[in-house]
Amino acid sequence: MTLPACVDERRFPDVETADRALAEAIAKRLRSAVEQRGQASLIVPGGRSPQTMLRVLGEQPLTWSAVRVTVSDERFTSADSPDNNCRQMRKLLMQGPAAVAEPIPLIETTADPQGALAAAQANLARFPWPADVTVLGLGAEGYVGSLFPGNPALSADYAEQALAVAARSPTPPHPRIALSPHALLMSRWIVLMVVGPEKAEVYRQALACGDPSVMPVCFLFQQQDVAVSVWLIDKK
Repeated sequence: MTLPACVDERRFPDVETADRALAEAIAKRLRSAVEQRGQASLIVPGGRSPQTMLRVLGEQPLTWSAVRVTVSDERFTSADSPDNNCRQMRKLLMQGPAAVAEPIPLIETTADPQGALAAAQANLARFPWPADVTVLGLGAEGYVGSLFPGNPALSADYAEQALAVAARSPTPPHPRIALSPHALLMSRWIVLMVVGPEKAEVYRQALACGDPSVMPVCFLFQQQDVAVSVWLIDKK
């Protein structure tokens, strides 16, 4: 299968090798951004796939005080909930050298979804766009972040979108906020982590599908402005 022009694939035999290589590659880009522009910005996913990589990344030497970090999506949970992605980001990444990085949460209250969405937009205005690095995982239905199949943002004009959009998982309990396709594509480099043979098959199906409303990850493959590195990791 011919890859889209924006995509390159990198294959790794196991998670440990991939995590180390990705952490070092991200750190190199953040370090370069700080040297060139005085600041750097990073978007990270929730979930299990990036957990070890985030720990390794947080140990990398660079001027972390100049780095701002946010998450690709967030659930309507309390800040101390184990389901909270920003909590995971703080717990795994923002330790050791990276403890001085500035976190930018999407959700700070669970009381008012509309108010929380407006607050997320205001918080994201403090984030240095475009993101120097955006890391995404691939879901079983071909989604990234919390952009699930059928989300209206996937069939809208990306250029006119707000930075954050409402999202709802097909499996309860939590409604969510997600970075919009527009926000995710405001990146200098996107990494898509594809872990294990089942997710590799989902990725191949998405390449063949081409419809973001059915398999949301397809929106990454339909543009020409941002390099998308797909890290295929053979073993979980």
